[in-house]
Amino acid sequence: MARNFRIDSCMRMTKSPRTILNFAYVIGQIVLAPYYHQFGPKRFIQPQLFACLVFKEFMQLDYRKLA
Repeated sequence: MARNFRIDSCMRMTKSPRTILNFAYVIGQIVLAPYYHQFGPKRFIQPQLFACLVFKEFMQLDYRKLA
């Protein structure tokens, strides 16, 4: 899944939120484990949460503006 994604296409400056989210999600899949703990709640996987944080920083939002 992550092998088909071209990293050099996202290394350029982009203003597209979708491109940023896809790139952050793929990087999260490569680097992070799916879940933090074996017995924790399985609501979201770590790459999804990482992509949300990257998107928050990209849009320059804080937690009040995000909700």
